[in-house]
Amino acid sequence: MPRLNSLITDLAPPPIPSVQAWARAYDGAFGPTIDLSQAVPGYPPHPDLIAMLTAAAADLSTAAYGPIEGDRALREALADDESALYGAAIAADNIHITSGCNQAFICAALAVAEPGSRVLLSNPFYFNHETSLRMFGVGTGLVDCPAEGGFLPSLEALDAAIAPDVRAFAVVSPNNPTGAVYPPALLAALLELCRRRGIWLILDETYRDFLPAEAKQPHDLFLRPGWGDGLISLYSFSKSFCVPGYRLGAVTASPVVVRRASARLPSQRRSRSSAPGARQTEPKSLFARRR
Repeated sequence: MPRLNSLITDLAPPPIPSVQAWARAYDGAFGPTIDLSQAVPGYPPHPDLIAMLTAAAADLSTAAYGPIEGDRALREALADDESALYGAAIAADNIHITSGCNQAFICAALAVAEPGSRVLLSNPFYFNHETSLRMFGVGTGLVDCPAEGGFLPSLEALDAAIAPDVRAFAVVSPNNPTGAVYPPALLAALLELCRRRGIWLILDETYRDFLPAEAKQPHDLFLRPGWGDGLISLYSFSKSFCVPGYRLGAVTASPVVVRRASARLPSQRRSRSSAPGARQTEPKSLFARRR
C-alpha cells in the first residue's frame, strides 16, 4: 500500500464512538445509563425551524454554490443578534458562516497559525481542537486549568506558556469538557494579555445560549477598542437551534480575518434555512423565536 499521511494515521480515534460502544454493551446492572459523552440538546428544534428547513430543501437555489462567507441574510441576522447580545456594533462583514463550529475553529486556526507553529489549549481541552490542529501540522501547548481553580486558566500560567512559536490561545466558554464558565473579567484579562504578547485569543462560544438568563452578557470583549486585532469568536447554530446534524457554525472577527478564513474554503452553500421571498426576514425572526 502507498504511504498514508502520518498527520492523519497518528491521530487517536475520536472518543465519543468508543463511549457510545461502552453504553451499548452495558447490561443495566447498576441502573439506567446517564450519557455525558456528548453535549447535545435533549429536546427537538423549534417547529418553525423545521418548516424553514423543509422549504429550503425544496428551493432549487439552495442546491447551488453560494457566497464563500455564507448567505448575506444569515450573516446580517447573526450580526444583529450578536450586536444586541453584547451591546456592540457587529456587522455582517464581521461574520463568516461555516459548516459547523468545528470548521469555524479550523478556519480561525488556519488564518493565524502555520505548520510548525503552535496554538495553546486549555487543559482539559476539547478533543476536536487538538485533533484539528494536528491534522494540519500545527502543534499544541497546554495551559493547565486545575479543578481547585474552577477549571479556569491563570494569567500567570498563560504568560509562562507563550513562546515565539505560539500564535493563539484557544478557550471554550462555557467549557467543553468541564462546564466551567469563564467570568467576563477573566476573559477581558486573557484578551489583554494575548494582545500584549502578540497572539490571538480564539474564544469558542458554542454553548453561550445555554448560560443562565441572569448571566446577560457573556463578556464585553466586543466593546473594547480594536477588539478585532486580537479576538476571534466562534458560534454554533447546531447546538443553539438543536440541529447538530445540519452542521452550521460561524466566525465573528475583523473583516481581515473573515477574508483570510474565507480564502481557506471552497465556494459552498452554508445554509440560509429560509424559503424564497423571505430571505431578509426569516433568519432574524428565527433568532427571536430561539430566545
